[in-house]
Amino acid sequence: MTVIAGNLCDKTISVSSRTMPSIGRKQFTSEDEFVRSIYDNIVLDEEPEDNIDVSQGLRATSIIVNVKTMCDAQYRKAHSSDWEIRAKRTVKEATTYLYDFIGIKFVVKEGVAFTSASTTNPEKLLDDFISHYKVGNGIDMIVGLSGRKPKDTAGIAYKGKIEGGPRVLIFPSTYKSEVETVQHEIGHTYNLDHCNKACVMKASGFGYLNKVCGVHGDWWCFRREWY
Repeated sequence: MTVIAGNLCDKTISVSSRTMPSIGRKQFTSEDEFVRSIYDNIVLDEEPEDNIDVSQGLRATSIIVNVKTMCDAQYRKAHSSDWEIRAKRTVKEATTYLYDFIGIKFVVKEGVAFTSASTTNPEKLLDDFISHYKVGNGIDMIVGLSGRKPKDTAGIAYKGKIEGGPRVLIFPSTYKSEVETVQHEIGHTYNLDHCNKACVMKASGFGYLNKVCGVHGDWWCFRREWY
């Protein structure tokens, strides 16, 4: 795992413009790749709320990103006993690393319901999702968790800044793999490309949570104030 140094975000990097957003997705070839854990088969409990106002809480240079989690009917049915808490904890675990090493504090809200399109085409699901839901009113990013199962796709998002703000859509795998997929897709919203190294931005497969290569670490730090 590449540990991002405390001064890495001070680097200066030249930026190239992108005229049309492209789609980034996390894929897999077999469900055998999913990372299994005890969290797949238990009801998750609520964790204490973050208090972002305490004097010893955030670093002075932290960037705060308020995240809304949304869950469709299929996700809510699959996790009927804990869907609000599960959604929140999934995104919270995915983003903790980004505060520890890059200084982006994602403040995650409990899941709320949404209705997804009646399809298993991942691009259509994403386009329908972003056409109905946009950031605003104190929300900087939206993470949608769907129970629909597109073939070989664990998550999808448009790369870079798009109209309506950053929104990602996550599909069923396992708890730990969904955590990793959230981290991967959030990376795409910061315009990170796929990686062929042992990095969370690897296009396919799992087991790369909290592993960020040097190049992607540099870019993530450079764009940390995007949202």
